[in-house]
Amino acid sequence: MTSTQVAGLDAADLGVFSTAELAVLSSSAIQGLSSSTLAGLSADRIAVLGTASVSGLSTDQIASLTPDKVQALTTAQVASLSSKQIAALGTTGAVALSTGQIAALSTAGIAGLSTDQIAKLSVSQIEALNTTQVAVLTSAQVSALGADDLGAFSTAELAALSSSAIQGLSTTTIAGLATERVAVLGTASISGLSTAQIAALTTAQLEVLSTAQVAALGSKQVAALGTAGAKILSTAQVMALSSAAIAGLSTAQIDILSTDQVEALTPTQVAALTSTQLSALGNDDIDVLSTDDLAALPSHVIQGMSTSAIAAMSTSRIAILSTSGVSGLTSGQIAALSTDQVEAFTSDQVAALGSKQLAALGLDDLKTFSTADLAAISAGAITGISTATLASLPTETISSLSSLGISGLSTAQVVALTVDQISVLSPTQVGAFTSQQVAALETGDIAALSTSQIAAISTAGIAGLSSGQVGALSLEQLHNLSTAQVAALTSTAVSGLTAEELDTLSSAQIAAISSLAVSGLPTDFIAALSATELAAMGTAGISGLTSKQVAALTKDQLDSFTTTQIAALSADGLAGLTTEGMSTFSTADIAAIASGSIRGLSTAIIAALTTSDISVLTPGQVGGLGYNQIVALSTVQVDTLSTKQLNALNAIQAAALGTEDIALFSTEDIIALSTSAVSGLSTSVIAVLTTGQSEALTPQQVGALTSTQVAAISKENISKFSTADIAAFSSSGVAGLSTDTLVSLSSQQIDTLLNTHMGSLTPAQVSSIISVYIAA
Repeated sequence: MTSTQVAGLDAADLGVFSTAELAVLSSSAIQGLSSSTLAGLSADRIAVLGTASVSGLSTDQIASLTPDKVQALTTAQVASLSSKQIAALGTTGAVALSTGQIAALSTAGIAGLSTDQIAKLSVSQIEALNTTQVAVLTSAQVSALGADDLGAFSTAELAALSSSAIQGLSTTTIAGLATERVAVLGTASISGLSTAQIAALTTAQLEVLSTAQVAALGSKQVAALGTAGAKILSTAQVMALSSAAIAGLSTAQIDILSTDQVEALTPTQVAALTSTQLSALGNDDIDVLSTDDLAALPSHVIQGMSTSAIAAMSTSRIAILSTSGVSGLTSGQIAALSTDQVEAFTSDQVAALGSKQLAALGLDDLKTFSTADLAAISAGAITGISTATLASLPTETISSLSSLGISGLSTAQVVALTVDQISVLSPTQVGAFTSQQVAALETGDIAALSTSQIAAISTAGIAGLSSGQVGALSLEQLHNLSTAQVAALTSTAVSGLTAEELDTLSSAQIAAISSLAVSGLPTDFIAALSATELAAMGTAGISGLTSKQVAALTKDQLDSFTTTQIAALSADGLAGLTTEGMSTFSTADIAAIASGSIRGLSTAIIAALTTSDISVLTPGQVGGLGYNQIVALSTVQVDTLSTKQLNALNAIQAAALGTEDIALFSTEDIIALSTSAVSGLSTSVIAVLTTGQSEALTPQQVGALTSTQVAAISKENISKFSTADIAAFSSSGVAGLSTDTLVSLSSQQIDTLLNTHMGSLTPAQVSSIISVYIAA
């Protein structure tokens, strides 16, 4: 039957149905019964309805059931009821449920119980709940339970309360729980207790908490215990606290802990303390911490230990502090240590000390360090030692510092080192000096260095030597410099050597002087060098010679130069050549001068070059000549220039050519000029071009002419321009054509001009062109 068909039946009709027929009504069909019809069924007929039929009843139908009908439901029927159906029973229906029916409720059904229904349940009904049902109770449902109801829970049921459900218990109810019932609460329940509930626990209740229950407490719950609660925790309970819970202890709680409780703390718990918490521990408390506890103190925690507590620690306990812990000690804590305590530091602990910590140690403290301790001082930490303390350290202490430690000394500390202290430095230590540290050494310190120490200075360190320091070196020290060290000397450093001292250097050392450092050599030393010594300098050394140094060279020295050496001379070096010195140069020597350096030759030397000298200049050299050097060339010299040499001229160089120079140019010379050079020719030079020279200009060269240059060309010369030349004019060049020039152009030139440059012509120029046509 359908629900519609069933809806047409009344109680009398249903009365003729057999129990078997009632039992097979579907869940959808039974929904057709009206509430009054369902309520009219006898209890025994209600009991035969199938679970499918019962689970299909609407909330209105469920609400219509009287207590006797509710009690008639079988446990199977009750188990099929949903949360909404249970809620529809109301308080009357809920109270009517037997303990057996209560026990049959599904977890979904339990979830449907309202707080009003829970509040109306009898103690026996509450007692009928099983652990599975209790486990799904909400905090709101639990809050509806009375003290007697909670007392009806078995220990297993109490243990089954979820962390969220237990929060429904009032603080009064919590405080009223018997200790044996508190002891059975599950860890989930314990972790769910609110801070107010925790605060409500009595001393007796706290005392019975198991270590597992204590381990479930969070930081806020532990804080809620207050000082009274913290004080009564047993050592076992203290040991059970999690790291998170330890973090919740207030300084007041920490302060109230007994030494037994503090002694019970595990290394993990100690490591979880904050510096503020640690500061709340008294000296007696610190004294009972185990060696493992002390070793567990991290850097950010140990800072909380009082200076008096630090000062009271035995040397053996100092020695077991971790490197992390030692690195966290404040300068105040370090200063509070006795010399015996400092002496107890291990090498690893010393290595963990920072600059501020070392600064807090006194001279007597540092003197207690073993050689291994001293060697462990880091480069970053050593800067903390004051200059006064450093200067007072015995030489054996200085000699024990590691090369890494030495490299960390500040320049002020290096200055503070005494000659005796520096004299005991090993080659390895000296080799660790940086250029800044070497620069900080006083001349007296430098002079006192042994030859082995000198030889040990790194090339980076050598680069820090000043002229004064180099000047303080003895000949023996100088001779012990390696070629690599010599190569690292700066020009400033080299300038500190006298000619006499330089004369004692080996040829290998002289050859090693870098091109940059060569400029620092005194001129009297340069002037005294033999051809062999000059050759030993190599091209790199020669390239570093300054104009003053080259000027100091004798004719014999210059005459000894090979073409390779000459090619190495810089522009600055060549600037020092005199005409007398230049006279030693052969044409091969002149041809060897670098294109980038030739600009250094004086105009006097340029003017003195013979035609043979001029003829050997490469196009690159000619292109490297400066404006004034071109101006210095005589017409004879200019006339000697080949077309290849002329082709190397740029605009600036071409601008230096005079009218007398251009007059010597053949048509081939004119053609050889680059477009850049043509654009640089002065208007005076342009104006004196012969008709043949003008006619020799290529279209590309014509295209490079500026308006002022075009304006300087005579109309007779322009009239000789080919139509290709006319077409090659730039818009700027067209602007230079005067009206007088335009009227002298041939018709072919005019046609070309109009076809290619109409847009560039001015109205005045166009008028001139039109007049030509009219005249024709």
